[in-house]
Amino acid sequence: IKLFFKEQSIPDSADRTASVTGYVRKATNGRIAYQRQVTAGSDADFDVYTMKADGTDIRKVTGTGVNGLLQDREPVWSPDGKRIVWSKQMSSDVHNQDLWLVTVAADGSTATGAVNLLPDATYEDTGASWKPDGTQVAFVSAMAKPAYFYLNNVIAIASTASPGAIRPVSEAFDEDPSLLGWTKTGIHFTASQRTWSY
Repeated sequence: IKLFFKEQSIPDSADRTASVTGYVRKATNGRIAYQRQVTAGSDADFDVYTMKADGTDIRKVTGTGVNGLLQDREPVWSPDGKRIVWSKQMSSDVHNQDLWLVTVAADGSTATGAVNLLPDATYEDTGASWKPDGTQVAFVSAMAKPAYFYLNNVIAIASTASPGAIRPVSEAFDEDPSLLGWTKTGIHFTASQRTWSY
């Protein structure tokens, strides 16, 4: 999987502007998943889309018809290129985010079976990275604690087959962990280890 980052404003209609960020290209058929912010007046909304590598055949993945609710961000393709996991804002509190999973047709035409991987979680769960075999995702989680305390965040993992179970894996590290990725050699992240004073 190749990762691209780009910010770009593109016209959506006479009174709407769409800002595209965070491209992620899928290796198997070249489709790109990305988050798109559409602004109309004072309202702004993020949704997940896919498109061909040449910018054509844009398909909306989240929003109307796929459990649309508030902001949908940070899409990441599964290793087999059949599913997308993303971060969904679950209430008016911007820190209340869960990870959702959806199956996407090979040509991007349909997105079906959206499921919340963390139905019992509250506060922030973001920044997913797939295990190479596609059975689990790693992510940064507040573990149902107020998200504004850095020491509450941990790297956790969840099963893509059994939604609900969360297992923290970085409790020995206490400050602002950042997930780099999950490779065949394991989960890679940065964090401070008991170095800050309280």
